[in-house]
Amino acid sequence: MYYEKIEGTTKVTEDEVTQEEPAPRSPLLGRTYVITLQNDKLVIQDEKGRKPPYDELELLQSQYEGFGQPDPLLEFFENKKFSVGEEIPMPIGLAGELYSDSKRNKVRFERFTQVLRAIRQEVGARVAVFDTFLKMVGFYGANTTMKMDLKGETIVEIAKSWPMSSRLQGPVRVMGLDQIENRLVMVDGVGKMTLSEQIRYGR
Repeated sequence: MYYEKIEGTTKVTEDEVTQEEPAPRSPLLGRTYVITLQNDKLVIQDEKGRKPPYDELELLQSQYEGFGQPDPLLEFFENKKFSVGEEIPMPIGLAGELYSDSKRNKVRFERFTQVLRAIRQEVGARVAVFDTFLKMVGFYGANTTMKMDLKGETIVEIAKSWPMSSRLQGPVRVMGLDQIENRLVMVDGVGKMTLSEQIRYGR
């Protein structure tokens, strides 16, 4: 796996003001890694067969923790047929696989629905375009919750059931207590959130 280019922006909207910040430079950029399974254990080496530094290894382990395991999206869509306009209730567990990092954040998914909007040709492949609806609650520490009600577009390559891109937007509400020095401050704010991802596969 060669990390030729890593793109991304963080978009935060507060009081209808949108700020865009470039994604932080990744230590993986410009590097090559060999990733294998040995006795069901993930083994990661650089192109010279050495163990990568800790910061690189930690990122790679989080990205490839499902390496060698059945793809959950492929398993769900396999041998199923859907019609344009059909509403598809997706398994809540699948939302957790696709939209959360279980090791870092605690998230409860309350709704995950897709509606097949179109089938078209894109970048040499037939793709399915879905309207996606995602409702979830994130728990950050013991006293703070973030409620998100998002909708947008998800594009999946039909032949392999590979997700190609997803862009979801919607309101978010943060509620809880925050400690500033020796004071407890009540937090209750509303804003907008954008959750986007674009994936390129080597062919």
